[in-house]
Amino acid sequence: MLHNLHTFVAASMTNWLLLLVMMMLMVRNTCLSQPSSTVANGTRWDVLEAATNRIHLDDDHGIRENEYYAYYLWNLYNTSSRSQRFEIVNEMSEVLKNIAYRDSRHDMIGLILFGPEKSRSILTATIDYKRQDVGGDYYQCLETIADLYMKHCGPIDGDGLRHRKSWPNMCLYAEDKAMIEEAIIVTCGSNNVAPYGIDAGNPIINVIPAPFHGSSEYCGRVSINGISRMELRSYAKSYEVIFEPVVFDEMHNMTQVCFHRDASRGLCQCKKDDWKFIKRGLHEFYVSPYEQKFVDVKFTSGVFGFVTVEIKEDLRERWRYVLLSLGAGALFLSRSKYVLNQNTADGDDDRVLTWAVRVVAVVAILLSSDDTLLAIVALASSLALNFVIIPIM
Repeated sequence: MLHNLHTFVAASMTNWLLLLVMMMLMVRNTCLSQPSSTVANGTRWDVLEAATNRIHLDDDHGIRENEYYAYYLWNLYNTSSRSQRFEIVNEMSEVLKNIAYRDSRHDMIGLILFGPEKSRSILTATIDYKRQDVGGDYYQCLETIADLYMKHCGPIDGDGLRHRKSWPNMCLYAEDKAMIEEAIIVTCGSNNVAPYGIDAGNPIINVIPAPFHGSSEYCGRVSINGISRMELRSYAKSYEVIFEPVVFDEMHNMTQVCFHRDASRGLCQCKKDDWKFIKRGLHEFYVSPYEQKFVDVKFTSGVFGFVTVEIKEDLRERWRYVLLSLGAGALFLSRSKYVLNQNTADGDDDRVLTWAVRVVAVVAILLSSDDTLLAIVALASSLALNFVIIPIM
C-alpha cells in the first residue's frame, strides 16, 4: 500500500513538472512572437521610432536632437495631405543640411589633427582614462575645446553633445594642443554665410544662425525675394513678415533682427540703432511684395535654437485701391470748371481749392501702394492722363 502511494505521488509530481515546462515554453514562444517593448542594438531609425512611441531604450546615446526632429517630420510627412508635403520636405531638407554640416565639420577637425588614416579611429575610440593628466592640462583642454566649438562651430545642442564625446581623445592624442584651436577656427570660422531665401511660393523657413568668425555671436541672413512689377494684381498688397524665435523664454531678449536693403553689407554689420529685439516671442513688420530685402538674425553667445521667418499676404490692404480711385478721380475733378464754379466766383479762392484738391489727390495715390516706385508710376500716369492726354483729345 505504501509502495503504491509513493508511485502515485511520483507520477503526479512528474506530470506537474511536465505541465510546468510546457507552460513555460508556451509563454516564451508568445513573448518571442510579439514585438518587445525594449529596443536594443536596433538601427538608428528603430531607436528613433521607439523614442517617439515612448518606448524604454537600453541604448540611445547615438541619437541626436536634430534627428528626433527629422523623424518627427518624417512621420508628419506620412500622415499629411499631398498639398502639405512640399513644405514638410523643405523643412526636412534644412534639418538634414544642418546635421550634415555639423558632421562634416567634426570630421574635418579630426582630419586636420590626426590625418586621414587615424582620424576616425581616434575620434571614435574608447576613452583611455589612464592617459588623463589629472594635473589640470587635460581639463583645461576640454574647457578650451568647448569654448572654441561654441564660438566658431555652433551651440552644443544634440549634435554638439554627440561630438563632444570625441573631445577627450583630441586632448589625449593631439601632439600640439595649439593645433586643436587652429583646426576648429579654420574649419568652422567663416564670414560668408549663405542667406536663406523666402518668397510667395516658399513663405516659411527656419533660420539657424551660424557662428560668426571672430565673434561670440551667431548670425544668419534671410533674403525676402520680391515678385516682378509686371504683376500689377499685387499693387495694393503688402507682405507681413513674422519672426518667431524658437528658444527658451528667458533668451528672447538675446535674439535680435535688423532689416535692410543692402546685399553687399557684411553679415550682422548693421548699426547699433538698427537692431531690434524680438520681444514677447514675436516680431513683425510690413514690406512691399516687389522689393528684395534682407533681414539679419543675431543670437548672442549661449542662445540655442532657431528663428522661424514667415511671410503672409496682408489682404486687408485692399482699401488701397479705394485710395487710388479717389486720387485719380480728384485729379480729374480738379480740372472740372463746373465743380469749381459751383463753389466760388473768386479766382483766388478757385485756385486755392484747385491746388488743395490736387494735393489730396497726389497724397492718396502715393499712399495707394507700399511699393514707392509703382506709386510714383501711378501718380505720373494719372497726371499725364489729366493734364496731357485729355486736353489734347
